[in-house]
Amino acid sequence: MQACPQPAESESDVVRQELVRQASRRRELEAEAELLVSLEEEWARCLETAAAPEPTAETLVSEVRSSERDRTKLASTRCHGCPPPVSTQGELAELLFEHSGGSRFLGVHLCVTGEWAAWYGNEPLGRFTYEVTAARAFDDAAWATRRDAAELNFQRPEEPAAAESEGVQAVDAGGGVPQARPSTGERQACNFAGAATPFASTKRTAVQGGQEQLRRRAYGDTERNEVRPLGRCSEAEKRKVGDAADAKNKTTKRTKGVWWHKGIRKYQAVLSGIPGQQAVNLGHFKTESEAINVVEKARSEKLKFLAGSM
Repeated sequence: MQACPQPAESESDVVRQELVRQASRRRELEAEAELLVSLEEEWARCLETAAAPEPTAETLVSEVRSSERDRTKLASTRCHGCPPPVSTQGELAELLFEHSGGSRFLGVHLCVTGEWAAWYGNEPLGRFTYEVTAARAFDDAAWATRRDAAELNFQRPEEPAAAESEGVQAVDAGGGVPQARPSTGERQACNFAGAATPFASTKRTAVQGGQEQLRRRAYGDTERNEVRPLGRCSEAEKRKVGDAADAKNKTTKRTKGVWWHKGIRKYQAVLSGIPGQQAVNLGHFKTESEAINVVEKARSEKLKFLAGSM
């Protein structure tokens, strides 16, 4: 069986293929020429850099002074949308939350020069080509202010004094009055007393939380403009909420010399009841048996010491 004869390529197809090949070759040559030109320019710049003299001290000083002049000019320039100067920290906080600066980012606006300027209060952070970069600079300044406020204005909450045991005030081995650990509800977060108002943060204690819960049950949520009749919750419900809040951190005596701290859920061992001796705080333990053993051992050693010294 003979194969079917293939049709011969026409002259126009051959010419078209040749033109396509020449165009592809021309593009390759142009790309190589552009690469050679860029390499020559880079080489020329390298030669100029190598031939340039080392910068002297006078040159470096002049560069520093010129940069300082640029920063001073930026600080004195009042382009359209720049925030006004502020005198107090409260005005700064109000400015940061109310001033849009002609942009969706606080403290960032488009200058008349076509650049994005970032300001934090009355402090210029610089001009940037992109709006996102300027917003990032503003965000870094805000976080730095929050960190400085937390470090400068952190206040440790006052710790309550230790509970008295059998009419004798408990003291530690060093002779000082021990301070009982505050419970979870009494621990407060950092108190930004001098910081801007939006950054202030406080944590309600257990008693305050119980009182607020009682108030909301009786009178409703005033923040949501809800008004509830005064007699909505019963007296038993009021006592239940109040007792739960008051008993949050109570200390209950279990056995002789062992106290149960409900707030920290641990047993406190106290050596007391020895005539002429003050009570001594022996520490907190997870189990009652550990606290009892520590008290008994300390009592026996103390009695032996007193008997030997007499």
